[in-house]
Amino acid sequence: MNYLGHALFSGEDSNILIGNMLGDFIKGNKHGNYPPEIQKGMLYHRLIDEYTDKHKSIRAANKVLREAGVERYAGVFIDIFFDHFIANDKSFFSDTDELKSFTEKTLQTLDGAQEYMNEDMKKYFGYMISYNWLYHYHSRQGIEKAIMGLVKRIPRLGNADEILFALFNNIEVLRPHYQTFITDMKAWSEDTLKNYSH
Repeated sequence: MNYLGHALFSGEDSNILIGNMLGDFIKGNKHGNYPPEIQKGMLYHRLIDEYTDKHKSIRAANKVLREAGVERYAGVFIDIFFDHFIANDKSFFSDTDELKSFTEKTLQTLDGAQEYMNEDMKKYFGYMISYNWLYHYHSRQGIEKAIMGLVKRIPRLGNADEILFALFNNIEVLRPHYQTFITDMKAWSEDTLKNYSH
């Protein structure tokens, strides 16, 4: 999962959400520079990534993409593509209005957390907030824009056109892997947050 998934599984605590969303930028023990309530979100981000990376359905999805020609960094693109599935999952969002409401609330919380961001974070999340990337993950165009932007910033990730073709050409092969993973992820998250918030 990418940012939409991380936001979705942050629960009701805004500090967990903030720390979780900033987590990709915090390496090693640098989370120790933040208030304890934000640290919890950053460490929860790592738990999500660890759970996701080890899940059999994520590994199977990565294999599908590798066999379709995206041999390197398949996991990066499966993360983003699973946000596309989440954005269109009726068990989470009944329609695009509900998705838009959720993403706007999420980004409003993030916008209010500028004090915890360095300049790189402010620039990155500024774009996310201005253009509401999370909402646009629901459309093919939104996913195309996200992946093309990522590959433009980090060319070593591969050819965007080839990656997008591999993803959308295998969407029905990937869907069952998503469904198995997301069912497990939801249960894991609810259980983890129940114990984590104490």
